[in-house]
Amino acid sequence: MGTPSVDNVQFGRGTDGVDRPSSRPGALRRLGLPAAALSLALGAAQVAAAVPSQAAAQSGSVAVGHAPALPKGAVSAVAPAATQKLSLDIQLNTGHAAALAQYASAVANRNSPYYHQYLTPGQIAQYFGASQTEISAVEASLKAQGLTVGSVSADGMFVSAGGTIAQVEHAFSVTINGYKAAGRSFFANTTAPTVPVSVSSDISGITGMDTVAYAVPHLASAAHAVKASSAVPSSSVTANYSNNSCSNIATAYSGSGLSDGSGYYTDDSISSIYGLNKMLANGDDGAGVTVAVYELETYDATGVSLIDSCYGHSTSVSEVKVDNGPTTGAANAATNTGVESALDIENIANLAPGVQILDYAAPNTDSGILDNYAAIINPTTATPTATASTGAPRSAWTTRRARSTSPASAEPA
Repeated sequence: MGTPSVDNVQFGRGTDGVDRPSSRPGALRRLGLPAAALSLALGAAQVAAAVPSQAAAQSGSVAVGHAPALPKGAVSAVAPAATQKLSLDIQLNTGHAAALAQYASAVANRNSPYYHQYLTPGQIAQYFGASQTEISAVEASLKAQGLTVGSVSADGMFVSAGGTIAQVEHAFSVTINGYKAAGRSFFANTTAPTVPVSVSSDISGITGMDTVAYAVPHLASAAHAVKASSAVPSSSVTANYSNNSCSNIATAYSGSGLSDGSGYYTDDSISSIYGLNKMLANGDDGAGVTVAVYELETYDATGVSLIDSCYGHSTSVSEVKVDNGPTTGAANAATNTGVESALDIENIANLAPGVQILDYAAPNTDSGILDNYAAIINPTTATPTATASTGAPRSAWTTRRARSTSPASAEPA
């Protein structure tokens, strides 16, 4: 579908030459652009907040956000090495977050004139992102603090940066300590990070400075352990319409009190329940479709291959490492590492064996979670279909995660 047209009447041109949403009510008339959404969400105060900071001549620093809340029972532990490298995401204060959320809602609302009027990441950057002046100011400040500046997100809302823990502590005037709670070790900054006054109005948050919060798989551990090697000899394939079945799954669970449809569902049963068998019988197996799978761990490639073989097909699976990939280590069924991600892939492969699967795998940190979403919706690699089954209750999110992932989740809405 084509994207909405743009009329410059709705926008004022900033000092950097970039068209910005205008605060003038009369200028926000709908001409095929999300002007209605903008008029509802943009006010003079927001537009003023989006204007590049004029405090370049001022000195001092300003706190951004706050230190993360530690989980109950947390105790001090060994601090992370000063040389350990951190990947940070600097969230830019565009002043247009409310407008983006409003437009995302309108795009999904059948009664809205903007229903399915999608914008490209570049258009999102133009209408809702930070200006080049703001971006350049933040980049210059980060470099001046000794950090390595990375890329700017396609939507113009984040700047990536990196450095050692020692460099990050110096750059943002924080101390990063080690802690332990519930058998898990993590680290966190003890005070809110600070940034120079000159860019304080251009930055709304910083992620990647702690590992307090982490996502968990939706996998529910059962009391019955099943070894993959005993479950999937390739000789046990029987036809079920066009969706094969793996009979040794039932064999593996024999004696456990569980059966297909009572305790677990095989993919061939799911295919039947949801009416996929007729589609598969007609040759609609997903060929030509690419599915992005969101993960924060390394998947069990051996288990996926064995299940593939048992079901009688071979689906293409490629891993895309984000931020150098997960830090959970190799897949290990005994600790449930790689099991949830393998199940995600297996379900897709068995229900649509013709698809190509891209497994996006990132570290289980605030920055990793954000960067993984950004990688999936990147304009050069974006796929029309994406799935995720790893996460955490929103109540367990850090404030930074909730604020930083909101724009990323709104864009593909």
